[in-house]
Amino acid sequence: MIRYRGWNIRLIICFDLRFPVWIRTTPRREYDLLICPAMWGGSRSHQFKTLLAARAIENQAYAISCNRLGKDEYGLYPAGMSVCYDNLGNEVHETRRNGLVYALLDLDSLRHSREKFPVAEAADEFSITY
Repeated sequence: MIRYRGWNIRLIICFDLRFPVWIRTTPRREYDLLICPAMWGGSRSHQFKTLLAARAIENQAYAISCNRLGKDEYGLYPAGMSVCYDNLGNEVHETRRNGLVYALLDLDSLRHSREKFPVAEAADEFSITY
């Protein structure tokens, strides 16, 4: 967990999106922003965006991912797959003419939403041993 300017930030890799238990927020491990650098091919763009939005919703946090661009032996990585979702699963970014993605994140609004509907308080504690 990284703390920066009042935000609790959790970093993951794109493979982690398929395993939500590893990134579950709890009252003792609550984060506000999930950052996920990614390398998902265009053929799986729907799954990628759906999983990222689901992580935002279930953890009541912003979820941001920057996906690679280009082509390699595994396929094409098209523009338009770098996204930002709010805690309700809504896209909250815009792509400008320069191709960069911008988003305004509101920590006060996020905290207010959590107070109105405190999902994390009902989460089960768990541990994973390997």
